[in-house]
Amino acid sequence: MRYARNTHALFLLSILVNGAFRTASAQNTFEITIPVPGLTNVAGGHQLPDGGFVFGGELNDGLVVVRTDSTGEVVWTRALAESANEEGLYDRSIGVSGDRIFMGGYALGPGTASRDGILHVLDLDGNVLNQRLIDVVGGSNAVHTITGTADGALIAGRREGTGSYDMLLQQVDAEGNITGSWSYGSNGWDWGYEAIRLADGGMALVGYGDEVGGPAPSAYLVRTDAQGQELWARGVDGASADEAYTVMEDASNGDIYMGGTSLGMGAPGTRGFITKFSADGTHQWTRVIGNAFDVIGLATIVPGRYAAVLRAQNIPGGHGNYDVLVLVFNGSGELLSNRLFGSTGSEYPVAMSRSSTGGLLVTSFKSGGGTNAIHAVLTDAFGIGGCTGIGVNVQWTAHTPTLFDHASTQQTGHNPSSWLTPSTQPSLNRQFVCCTYPVTAAFDSQPGDALAYTFYNTSSGNGTISWSIDGASFTGDTLAYDFPAPGTYTVCITLEGICEEAIACQDITVATTGIEEPGARQALRLWPVPAFDLLHIACEERIEQYDVVDASGRIVLEGSLQGEERSTVDVAALSPGLYVLRVRTASGPFQQRWTKR
Repeated sequence: MRYARNTHALFLLSILVNGAFRTASAQNTFEITIPVPGLTNVAGGHQLPDGGFVFGGELNDGLVVVRTDSTGEVVWTRALAESANEEGLYDRSIGVSGDRIFMGGYALGPGTASRDGILHVLDLDGNVLNQRLIDVVGGSNAVHTITGTADGALIAGRREGTGSYDMLLQQVDAEGNITGSWSYGSNGWDWGYEAIRLADGGMALVGYGDEVGGPAPSAYLVRTDAQGQELWARGVDGASADEAYTVMEDASNGDIYMGGTSLGMGAPGTRGFITKFSADGTHQWTRVIGNAFDVIGLATIVPGRYAAVLRAQNIPGGHGNYDVLVLVFNGSGELLSNRLFGSTGSEYPVAMSRSSTGGLLVTSFKSGGGTNAIHAVLTDAFGIGGCTGIGVNVQWTAHTPTLFDHASTQQTGHNPSSWLTPSTQPSLNRQFVCCTYPVTAAFDSQPGDALAYTFYNTSSGNGTISWSIDGASFTGDTLAYDFPAPGTYTVCITLEGICEEAIACQDITVATTGIEEPGARQALRLWPVPAFDLLHIACEERIEQYDVVDASGRIVLEGSLQGEERSTVDVAALSPGLYVLRVRTASGPFQQRWTKR
């Protein structure tokens, strides 16, 4: 595309500020697959501190960790396998804490007590720092999920206990060393599926228990203090088998939500459910999702608004076999919206996590049509993003389950040991289901002395910048150029993005002198407009102070620039809307309107 505009000698181009051309904002979402030969399961995915992502999976003969950049392009991979043992994983067994990646699973064979959990700790460059066996009392054990915390991770799983198995909860530091190990159970078979740290330092663990009160396995929630001592436990029963897979706290009030699957809530058949408890364990409400099952992820969007991810199979109006269903609901149990992602194949969701910008990362196991793959959808906080997302009819109904107050049998202790596993580096590549990184090219310019100009990139979106001036090519965000003689020249900027290329051109008329027409120069310039996180300021005079005024006339940001003519202001914390930036100089004030997106 081409944008042409005739200007007078040394006329300052201010397209963005004057509103003649507005750049579109790029979407910070994607929907990708990473085909992995031999992939048999997926562990989930998380965003890393540097903006990239990490995903985990199970191979035919071990585990795999895949590290990507912020667009999902693969940076490195590590396949971890021990030839004498069978190794695998359950869902959601990958976590992140700062610059540490935790990858969990289980091992069968020599050196294990029938089955033991295993934990690998890697840094962001793929170096393996620690490898441990998760063994308790010498019996069969397993890691089911790993949840990153501020200082390490929490492990939920199972261990031999009273009756048969008990729910296992372990706490590890940033190096993978176990700093606490507890179990909670009934006289039957109990498994733990997810553990989280709570705002007061305590923990919440969910799973299922055979004998917490119901005639069949019941969803099982344990609330502890910071030392792992049980404060209260609840069983939730729908007259048939019920399991809790995920748990979430609203840190603003201590409410605890758990989600899972039921074979009997409402009527016979498999359904997803979400139950809300107050901080003291009082049941608030339960909702059953009739045409989807397995609530496998819960997250607080903002206080009072929450997201859930479920597995949907052949849902009316859906894409195909298994699909990814994202629900948004409020604290009163009202369903607010939904989005369904998938294809005619099978996308079996296994985990949901939050991105650094508050969005949702949903990771699935994609099968069918050749090589199995990691499928990842990055959306905004309300599930909007990617490209296959559609709205569907969701059966969301209230239900009153049978509730049981339960006193768990509690035990502590573990048997620490190492689990040395070699690694290899398979070659993998990202594939876009659809490319959602649009770019828009734009630039601003500043005339200098005589025939000199400086051009500034103000494009929207990520990519590589190049310039063209009457056939000559240049690179870089800023271009200083001396025109050879007076005349009209075509200046073009090209932004080569991940998915597409954008070009913007301007015709610049260069005169013989630096004398400009009265009123042609704009004293204060701002870019980009709209701005997202950084607003650049340029003034023809030295700026002493600045402030930002919102639409109601309130000063929401201010500072001193100490005589600078150019600066950058961080506006990321401001709400979207219209603002005025005012500057004070020795000769008086200047101001410009701008928009925050």
